[in-house]
Amino acid sequence: MTTLISFLGATDYRDTIYVYRSRKSHATRYMADAAMALFEPAPQRLLVVVTEEARTKHLEALTRNLSGVIEPEQVLIPSGQSEAEQWTIFERIAAQIRPNEELIFDITNGFRSIPVLALLIAAYVRVARRATVRHLIYGAFDARNPDNETPVFDLTPLAALLEWTTATDALLKYGRADALRDLVQQRAHAHSSSNQLAQQLHQLTAALQASRPAEVMRTAATLPEALAAFSEPNAADGSTRPLGLLLGAIEQEYGPMALAQPDERRLAREVIGKQLEMIKWYVAKGLCVQAFTLTREWLISVVLAAADSDGAYDLYSESNRELAETAVNGFKQTQRSSRPVPARILEIANQPAIRSLWKECRALRNDLAHAGMRRNAEAAKQVEKRVRDVCSRLRPALQALGFEV
Repeated sequence: MTTLISFLGATDYRDTIYVYRSRKSHATRYMADAAMALFEPAPQRLLVVVTEEARTKHLEALTRNLSGVIEPEQVLIPSGQSEAEQWTIFERIAAQIRPNEELIFDITNGFRSIPVLALLIAAYVRVARRATVRHLIYGAFDARNPDNETPVFDLTPLAALLEWTTATDALLKYGRADALRDLVQQRAHAHSSSNQLAQQLHQLTAALQASRPAEVMRTAATLPEALAAFSEPNAADGSTRPLGLLLGAIEQEYGPMALAQPDERRLAREVIGKQLEMIKWYVAKGLCVQAFTLTREWLISVVLAAADSDGAYDLYSESNRELAETAVNGFKQTQRSSRPVPARILEIANQPAIRSLWKECRALRNDLAHAGMRRNAEAAKQVEKRVRDVCSRLRPALQALGFEV
């Protein structure tokens, strides 16, 4: 069902012919009357938002004009002269909108703050009611031509801008690119560079959420090319232009994680540095489980990288990681294969900074891995504090081992 929501003030309106794209209405004082002829299919429901004064002055005439076409439903609101009244307006209009409705907002005759409120209501019901805002229209009477034809402007992109705002906030505050990707994909005429950038951002943030550091590094390394393609003249069409404002923030946020070949043995120390940036990112986003998960594996990687002088230790080798984990746990040979731990790995694992961090990680792992399923489990706030404390000690520990960070 398509619902037209039209606002009426107490002003004296004059007849005009409203023109929307190639369609013209009959001469009328009311945009709500014209809209029934301008849109196909015509709205099946009409909400007319009025104050007491506007109702007295205009509602009867509008109802008469629409006789046999549609019966207006009135939504009585205060004049909006205080914050409390503005909230009342918001609540009364939002309460009339049904789940999954398609909406056309007509703000032609909106008064005072009504156009702004209409924009905010449109953004709210899109989420809370799963409504679809088809059009946000304004009949510009002052721009009418000598033939008394008034152009109708479609301001729907302004409502879309609020969607971009929400999606941008999700990306920068929580590291989720799902909404951003979906917005780009909904734009039928989006340039391929827009789709490419949105898809890579989604892949990158999904890899971060799933704790896949190698995938993060590789994907982040491809971002500069995607950013450059998007920045080319005429690459970004108007529908995805808000994405362009994010380019600097994207580069600053994810550039430090980039490494094209994270599985190269000679780049082990670079991998350590990039993963440290990821841990920092997790902490900033409040993702303490991912921060801890990577921190534990990072410590094992640090032991291998610090003990390696000639590229002998592959950071992704299960047997190598078993050696390092055996060492930090205080043993000299592996339990599964009784393989002796090389002296250099033992030496690094026994460094005070590594031992202290690993001890704290073991305690945290038992709590996190078992989801606090024990009596008197620590509160989430305390667990997060402990994770943040451990993560704050990683860079100094790395520096103590002679890494350049």
